[in-house]
Amino acid sequence: MVFPPGDLPCKQGVFSKTFKQPPLDGTLALHQIYEYNAENSPEHPLYVYDSTEGRSSQIFWREVRPAIHRAAKFAINAIGSVTKDPASPVIVGVFANSDTITFQCFLIGLMRAGYQPFPISIRNSATGVANMILQTTAAHLFVAGGESIHKVAAQANEEMHSKGKGVEILEMPIFPDLFPPDKADTEFLPAIATPDLNHPALILHSSGSTAFPKLRTLTHKILLEWARTPYYGERDICGEVLAVHTLPLFHASGFFHTCWGPSTGVILSAFAPSSPPVVPTPPRMLESCKATGVTLLFAIPSFMETWSTEPESVESLKRLKGLIFGGAPLSKSVGDFLESKDAPLWHIYGATEMGVVASCMPKASVPHGWPYMFFSPHTKPILIPQNDEDGTCELAFIPCASHTPSVTNGTFEGKEVYMTSDLFIKHPDIPDLYRVHGRSDDQIMLSTGEKTNPAPLEHIISRCPLVSNVLMFGRGKFQNGVLIEPREAFDPSNVERLTKFRNEIWSYVEQANAFAPTHSRIFKEMIIVCKPDKPFEYTAKGNPRRHVSVALYNDEIEAVYKAVEESSLVDISAPKSWELQEATEFIRSVVARVMKNIISDDADLFEQGCDR
Repeated sequence: MVFPPGDLPCKQGVFSKTFKQPPLDGTLALHQIYEYNAENSPEHPLYVYDSTEGRSSQIFWREVRPAIHRAAKFAINAIGSVTKDPASPVIVGVFANSDTITFQCFLIGLMRAGYQPFPISIRNSATGVANMILQTTAAHLFVAGGESIHKVAAQANEEMHSKGKGVEILEMPIFPDLFPPDKADTEFLPAIATPDLNHPALILHSSGSTAFPKLRTLTHKILLEWARTPYYGERDICGEVLAVHTLPLFHASGFFHTCWGPSTGVILSAFAPSSPPVVPTPPRMLESCKATGVTLLFAIPSFMETWSTEPESVESLKRLKGLIFGGAPLSKSVGDFLESKDAPLWHIYGATEMGVVASCMPKASVPHGWPYMFFSPHTKPILIPQNDEDGTCELAFIPCASHTPSVTNGTFEGKEVYMTSDLFIKHPDIPDLYRVHGRSDDQIMLSTGEKTNPAPLEHIISRCPLVSNVLMFGRGKFQNGVLIEPREAFDPSNVERLTKFRNEIWSYVEQANAFAPTHSRIFKEMIIVCKPDKPFEYTAKGNPRRHVSVALYNDEIEAVYKAVEESSLVDISAPKSWELQEATEFIRSVVARVMKNIISDDADLFEQGCDR
């Protein structure tokens, strides 16, 4: 027994007639809890999906166990070998564009077979896939999806072979393989002993915001901690229907619900299983949620921004018990609007390295506080002041009995800690309530010593319909600039087209400048448009990999700074003479151009932010 009995404050399934709370004290590992539920909660549903227009179908726990064993035997037959040392299980890669139910059951099936699954984001390039697999001992890669997925897998394998190591590429099962239409009886694998909970269970990779994704090995104990997290919340979510349509299983957000379903009895709503899987869109997801009776909707912020423009969708969101967002910032204007319409916004905050650490499933939202969160009582957070004027702190976590980060990367007051690199600001009135402010490794330190927090400015510019994505740059320089990936690519060497595009997006840049501190403002000549043959690299979350993508444009960035130095103020004629009156008028024009405002002659230019 790893966890003390009776230490879970918010019991789950208290009033359920179909779900029996499983043991979460360490006597069973996560994959064993799936089997426990099949025996003890057979008539409780795990999945619900929209099977036909306006209707839904359920998959019960009694049906899940045979599917997991079919998945386990499928893998054993394909791989031809099993794990001999439980402390070092055979690692099996999965690179798949698969539906939620099939993918989840296959991953648990791999665990049941004694393997260590390693799901890999399909948004990675061939080089990214090869780079990650080469860091492991994986010799097999299950693949599912269309031609493009198989092509990337093959290219990755070629790169690995060129470095002396390849993998066997295998086809992943599809839904009918695990849930056959005839519901044939399955011969179960022999019973297994509970593994050492400190042994590795799963590999997930980080989203890779700054470079190639980092691999994180999660032990059986960590997965149990993730399963126990809702027990530190404020609601019994057994029987609630949680929408997971946009949560990929190669990402931590997807594995949270893989743990919560068996531990709490929450029912997971997804798209109908199909091959290829249904592509999530805001209308499709909301229709599926209506058909399946969703009460807790977890969606990416971009979907919420779309729904907020549709009165009928807003009415649907208001009827939920929880509208949950995380993984990316939600626009302040959208969050404020949804809150004003009484949508029950919850902010879920977590990461691959530490699981969900925000207090999840609160009973009520904080008034006018949707961006804020409390930290879950099962964690030991510390907030390290950054000595900024706005009171910014960097968040870190000390490992404790109920919370084990998968890595530690620093020390604080002599203790090993996990430094998140996330910056937080405290609520002005409510103790222990915080909101995300940005990332310490994203902050741009200018040569003037001033810092720019790029995330909110990038978000404002990216709202322009002509813009696909935005990254700011300027580290070590005297001013910031932006790289913009247009929604419709064009050759930026076409000066006329470039000028037109800059003018078309300029109103959004001005909105960002109005929001930004004076030292962080962006000038038109500092806008670089991405080339069609040199797009940003993207993370598993669909966000640009900041440092990798900016590095791609290092030559263009250096060129624009040089051009600015050589041609600054060419649109303002030099005075015909340097007599006091004409020189004064020239300086006034320069200051007005830079500051976008009329500054009095005796004003302190440094105080006005004109210090470059």
